[in-house]
Amino acid sequence: MSFVEHLKFAKAKPFVVPRAAMGYFKSFIGMPVLRTVDFGVSAKCSFQCKMCSATKIYRGGEELSVKEIISTFQDAQKLGAIHINLTGAEPLMRDIDELCEIIKGCSPKKNLISLVTNSIHCTKEKLARLKNAGLDTLQISIESLDEKKNDEIRGTKGHFWKAMNAMYDARDLGLIVCLSCVLSEDTWEDVENIIDFAKGKAFVLINPVSSAGRGGMKILDYNRYSKLLKNRHVRADTVSNFRIKQGCPGPERIHITAYGDVIQCPHVQIAFGNVRNESLISIWRKMLSVPHYSEISDKCKHVFGKDFNEKILSKIENLEELPIQYEEFLKL
Repeated sequence: MSFVEHLKFAKAKPFVVPRAAMGYFKSFIGMPVLRTVDFGVSAKCSFQCKMCSATKIYRGGEELSVKEIISTFQDAQKLGAIHINLTGAEPLMRDIDELCEIIKGCSPKKNLISLVTNSIHCTKEKLARLKNAGLDTLQISIESLDEKKNDEIRGTKGHFWKAMNAMYDARDLGLIVCLSCVLSEDTWEDVENIIDFAKGKAFVLINPVSSAGRGGMKILDYNRYSKLLKNRHVRADTVSNFRIKQGCPGPERIHITAYGDVIQCPHVQIAFGNVRNESLISIWRKMLSVPHYSEISDKCKHVFGKDFNEKILSKIENLEELPIQYEEFLKL
């Protein structure tokens, strides 16, 4: 965001500013603090994306209730969280009334609330309801401006135009729009084209291909990747953090599956507990004692960390069912 855009956003969300300032302060003095919770609110998805990282963690189970999700995020706020990102599988496959209830229950005046979608179930009416409930940002998944290539990667014909329509509908409604794309060895030019296209329309979130799920373990060219992040309209999970330094969020970010398992991130599918069995506060504090979670890194560890891949991810990449509980991981 530009300075002017930051001022506008601060004016619209005045209660977020002091809470964010406290997060920066705690980080500055060396205290661990939680910033963002990626929350799977649906285990369902109608897509068969080639690079999906969620194929193994959503194999059946009982989704968390609205009450459980809200209660868990309330715990996250006690740990410092100011951002909840509603994800899945595909969040818009959850009942729209329940989604609005979740957003309202997560104190939208005090927090940043985003939702990531493949857009196939988007309608302007649904987006308007989510906006009125308190949604700030809509992240729309798209892989290429080549309609055929995009739909092939996403495994669904007609996806490209659904994504385009969702983008313009969201902009009309006053939502912040982010185009979310997966960067792989085969999509460098596609991502660059999306960045050019998005100028003046949306931000672009770059997600390096995951070593989990169908993506397979790959190490990308870090220097080439870093050049993409120099564009002020481009974001990545490693860019925004309380440390004001680029790198793996570490303790600042967690992912909670639709079944309640708490993992480090969507791409490191090792669970430290389940919010149905113990509080998120207890689970997060346990995570802080684990080196591969708490260690600070200036790069995304699962994509660019060779040692991390060899010591951690290589042990679980061939497992059929994930996440694996940390205690079981230690036995591998």
